[in-house]
Amino acid sequence: MTSYESDARTVADILADYGIHPEGVDSMPGVSLAPRIRTRKTGSSTREDPLVVWGESDDDAKRFVFLLAGVQAPNEDPIYVALSASKTDYKLGHLPLVGGNVPEYGDVVLDYGGTGLVTGTLGPDDLARINSSLSAVDSSFPLRFPSKFKGLTRTTGCAFLNFRLLDKGHLIFVPHLTQNSVPAWTDVDSGIGSLYVRRLGCTYEPHDGGLFTLKAWVDGTVAIGKAADPDPAERKDAQSGDKGIALEVIGLSLGFTTNADYTWSLVVGLPEGYGLHFVRKPVEIGGGFAVIHDRPEYEILAEGGVALSMPGLNFELLGAYARAHPGNVSPAFPMVFLFLLLRLTAEAENTLPQGVEVFPGVMLTGLCFGIGMNCELQVPGPAQVSQFPLLAPLMPGGSATNSPLEVVDRLTSADGDRHTVWVTPQDGAFWFAVGVAANIVEVFDIWALLVVSLPQSGEWAGALIGTLDMSEFRNIFKVKAAIEAEVSADLIAVGATLAPNSYLFSEDFISISGAIDLYVYIGGDYRNQWVLTAGGYPVGYTRPGYYPNVRDRLGISARTPVGKNQWQGVSGQAYLMFSNSGMAVGASLTFTLVDLKIWKLSIKGWFAASFDFWVQWHPFYIDASVRLSAGLQVKLLVTVKLEVSVGLSIWMPRFGGRAEIRLPFGVKFYPTFGSDPAPQAPLSWDEYVQQMLPGDGRMLARAESGLLPVPGAPDADGSTSGARDSGPDDVWNVSVHGFVFSTSCAVPSTSIVVNGSQSSAAHATTDAENGRGLNVRPMGHGKGEGLESIHTVTITHEDTGHPVDLHEQHWVVDHVAQGVPEALWGKPLDRGAAPDLSSSGLVDAYTGLRVRIPDATLGACIPAIDSEDLAVEPVDPDSSLPIAPTATTPPDQLLPSAGPRAVAVIATTLTAQAAARSRLDAALRRCRTLTGDIRDYSPHTDDALTHYEARVRHGLYTTDPLTL
Repeated sequence: MTSYESDARTVADILADYGIHPEGVDSMPGVSLAPRIRTRKTGSSTREDPLVVWGESDDDAKRFVFLLAGVQAPNEDPIYVALSASKTDYKLGHLPLVGGNVPEYGDVVLDYGGTGLVTGTLGPDDLARINSSLSAVDSSFPLRFPSKFKGLTRTTGCAFLNFRLLDKGHLIFVPHLTQNSVPAWTDVDSGIGSLYVRRLGCTYEPHDGGLFTLKAWVDGTVAIGKAADPDPAERKDAQSGDKGIALEVIGLSLGFTTNADYTWSLVVGLPEGYGLHFVRKPVEIGGGFAVIHDRPEYEILAEGGVALSMPGLNFELLGAYARAHPGNVSPAFPMVFLFLLLRLTAEAENTLPQGVEVFPGVMLTGLCFGIGMNCELQVPGPAQVSQFPLLAPLMPGGSATNSPLEVVDRLTSADGDRHTVWVTPQDGAFWFAVGVAANIVEVFDIWALLVVSLPQSGEWAGALIGTLDMSEFRNIFKVKAAIEAEVSADLIAVGATLAPNSYLFSEDFISISGAIDLYVYIGGDYRNQWVLTAGGYPVGYTRPGYYPNVRDRLGISARTPVGKNQWQGVSGQAYLMFSNSGMAVGASLTFTLVDLKIWKLSIKGWFAASFDFWVQWHPFYIDASVRLSAGLQVKLLVTVKLEVSVGLSIWMPRFGGRAEIRLPFGVKFYPTFGSDPAPQAPLSWDEYVQQMLPGDGRMLARAESGLLPVPGAPDADGSTSGARDSGPDDVWNVSVHGFVFSTSCAVPSTSIVVNGSQSSAAHATTDAENGRGLNVRPMGHGKGEGLESIHTVTITHEDTGHPVDLHEQHWVVDHVAQGVPEALWGKPLDRGAAPDLSSSGLVDAYTGLRVRIPDATLGACIPAIDSEDLAVEPVDPDSSLPIAPTATTPPDQLLPSAGPRAVAVIATTLTAQAAARSRLDAALRRCRTLTGDIRDYSPHTDDALTHYEARVRHGLYTTDPLTL
């Protein structure tokens, strides 16, 4: 039922009636709360019948509109969405470079703009019901929620822009008023005269006095004197034909600022970038440059590219420069990447590319190269290979877009339906990529890309991704697969996924699908773990987070007609998994015996069989099941379904099983025999360590900074001061300034002992001190509760073995705390109890220490020495300097000569000096002060000189040195 209000009221008063009071700088501004609206109301606030309050201002132009909608679930507070808008009546025709190319009938009209709020979460179904209720009572009201909205979340303030395209309404929604400079985009993908609009965006900028500016951003292309089309290929022909020019406009803005009376003043901005596409058949040239301002992670982002197409060859060069924003990364750093593509194409229509023969039977048809500095490239999984922006241009139909900037934009952003940011800034990272397109023996088409990534940590990673297409025998079969092979310091991974259009014999007869992955961990926390899966995992299996996420079953389906409007078919699915924790295999097969459709009558009959087999190695456990079913379904106005099924499940050890019998009309039987399924037996500590903790890295010492290369030892990664893990026999050379190292243990600690005494970090409160102890959930009650784990670190002088006095020498020792998995280190659960799904899954625990040595301090300065103190030995014989060239050695002095024992004398002298230095060091260690105390004043630098002695004896001198 609809009711009317006789008097116009302000938006603020209407909101107050429902307990809504916008306040704060990030809420609805004052100018949006001032319009006076005469409202109407319908609905009752339930989810099935939402409350809708709407209306316009009393003036003839109806400049202001208002919408308030609310839903309320039982026993919950109502959730409202409110929108207050003012009419703009601006069009894209007001934009420079665009206006003359947009017909009046097809222009994009920016109807209303304004602000609003949302008090809770509204799903897409709630918004659809609000739209339906509003349409039923006032179909002409301009504000609607788009059908593609995925819902709204709570926000104290939002902005929106309502526009019409060909009489269809759209809404751009800026979710937060604090989002001052980042546009919210909506895809338009529509041709309007000679203008193609890719997307429209909106930003909100607040001003003093409760005023604000809304800006509409346009990404599109203008064809000079031609018509636009949303399809890239058709648009290319329509814009250019055999000859012509298309101008691309990137980020052109049309802004309008509110006045005190909630009217608008037009502000036109300049584009962020331009692109140009020139065609004069058979040559096409395109390019563009843009400086992007809508990325909060960048202080500046500049993108550009050029493309050339001519008979037999395509060329593309793409690049980007960015500077990470100081607010996100400190200090700021630059990021650069370049990408070059060469692709051989057909020289004439209906012909194949000739290619370059690099090996017998191997024809190279494309080549690409990319490089990035201070940025990281994300490697796609098998399911993403065909959409990877660096590989797609090599494949058939690649680079269909007119603009190289679109490719760069796909690499650096996640707008629209693309949720993967492929290139992200990372200081010190480096990557390069090499790709090829080739045909092998005129049968296999291969598109492959090799990516090598070197993050700042120095741990390299490489990946080979690509697709394999065997379509030459399309009369027999067609197989197209996306393949990925990835190698890093921790992981070797291989995966493949069949494309949806793969088939055997005929596309309409037998289709095939599936995915396979192999992960082998060779380092890191999961060292020695491995898994091979084809088709995924058993139903109900909890996949560890480090296992591949495979969703596609190995599948095959066939369907054949057996008469008019009648078919028979068979479909099957299977999976296989092997790992070091167990194995599983299963399959299902469904036979469609009849599939008949006549008018509105449909009859379907089937028979199905399936089995699952699962083995766990430690502790040993087997679970197997088999199921048979048959059914008939008849649909005519109503659906009647009859199905009979029988199943059997068995398990061991403690052998037992259960049968399952299902009859029509909901009749079910579950007879059992043998023992009930035994709960998983608690693990012993040794079993727990073997199965749950990584083989290597259970205890680590890690140099975090100040690490220097070891003399004489090659540095594999070229790093001299980065973090590095240590083995038991590793030797570190460290800087006396800024050296920091840490210790870590895979087992959380209840107490930490350093040099024989418990560490006294000010913030440390151990579980033992709190009386809780260490819990190990897989060990069960009793054995897995209240345990003690002591993390002991001893730091000694190498020569004496005496502990270092950390307090006296001002070493800084801090405890390292982090979240550890609750499934491993949480309190054991009662039998049959489920974990708490509302928890974070982590428990806080101490896992090690971080130790910082004090920086070296300079000793006392040597005072100035008087020249008289230096004049203790006269120069005899005295002479002027420099010595005259005619001067000769006095005859009474010895002449230098090469002696055969000179090297041995030098080595012996070194040995003697080493002995003397050792005596001096020993004396410094036992200095007696005036008070009689013995103090250690040694610098502890009495290292052996055998290294230098060996150099003297072997290789330092190529000839005997001169001696007197």
